[in-house]
Amino acid sequence: MTTPRRRSDRQLAAALLAAVYVAGVGAVLFAPDGSPVATWWPAAGAAVALILLTPRAWWPGLGVAIAVVSAAANLTGGRDLELSVMFGIANAAEALVAGAFLRRTGHDRPRLESQDDFISLVEAALLGGVTIATCASLSVVALGQGSFLDSWTSVFASHAAATLVLVPVALSWHQRLAVRKPWELALQSTLLAGVTFAVFSPQQTLSLTFVPLPFLVWAALRFSVRTVTWQLAAFSVLTTFQTANGYGPIGGSY
Repeated sequence: MTTPRRRSDRQLAAALLAAVYVAGVGAVLFAPDGSPVATWWPAAGAAVALILLTPRAWWPGLGVAIAVVSAAANLTGGRDLELSVMFGIANAAEALVAGAFLRRTGHDRPRLESQDDFISLVEAALLGGVTIATCASLSVVALGQGSFLDSWTSVFASHAAATLVLVPVALSWHQRLAVRKPWELALQSTLLAGVTFAVFSPQQTLSLTFVPLPFLVWAALRFSVRTVTWQLAAFSVLTTFQTANGYGPIGGSY
């Protein structure tokens, strides 16, 4: 008999695998022309979260599923079959390494509630980044599609950043969403969105990337960790998308 918890875990796993595919396709499509790797890989955050939030007994099967889905995302985005398969395996290795590290204490639900939790997150992001960067760069070199060093630095940065920004959403998922002043949250969210769109808008080339930061600090000082993680994730996705389209002060370099 399937328990409600097991059914919920299966639904969560299916949703996160779908997120890995969609985010992977998007990252490949927005990769710089001529580059074998993407500038940001949000699918990494979804894959690590999948390992974090599911039973340990599922990990071998989920590792295979992540490899297959990631390979399919790369293939859909236009990469050739061999590179897509190699990247899929590398993505699965990253998720298992980073996820297992965060679950090393034996807790079913890792949290983001203390400085030690944050340090563990940074360590997991670094370990996962090194894993995927090394595997992916070796794949690129083996297939003659780029240099090891250029690929390694790009992949490491894009995957480690995705883990640092997106995995906190999973770590804080079960925390209570407490808002003492809803009007303040609404005001801060509106101002942050407006400023971000203005800074990363078409034809905007002034160096104003620092402007949204005070509004993110406002959230960190006044709201719950769960609220802050969602805002950071949304901010990262929006600025990356706008920059990839050539908007804002950094977009002109793409």
